[in-house]
Amino acid sequence: MRILMSGFEPFGGQERNPSWEAVALLPKEIEGAEICRCQLPVVFGRAAEVLLDEVRKLHPEIIIMDEPTLGLDPEGMRELLELMTQ
Repeated sequence: MRILMSGFEPFGGQERNPSWEAVALLPKEIEGAEICRCQLPVVFGRAAEVLLDEVRKLHPEIIIMDEPTLGLDPEGMRELLELMTQ
């Protein structure tokens, strides 16, 4: 099983972002499940592109996101849901 975890890069002049710090602390594997990490940019629309690219590349069975819509337009949301149900 493959689990994709995402967190955001630092923004607003900060050196760290707690969402990414939490993801970065996870081990590479938990009870046989591979943990994949994806750091998302804090740029409207760009985070969604990065996440969709990772989903296409990794085909995770589970996706855990800090912000589930990421500014996706309706078509992007449909694509993400289709990728998640394949």
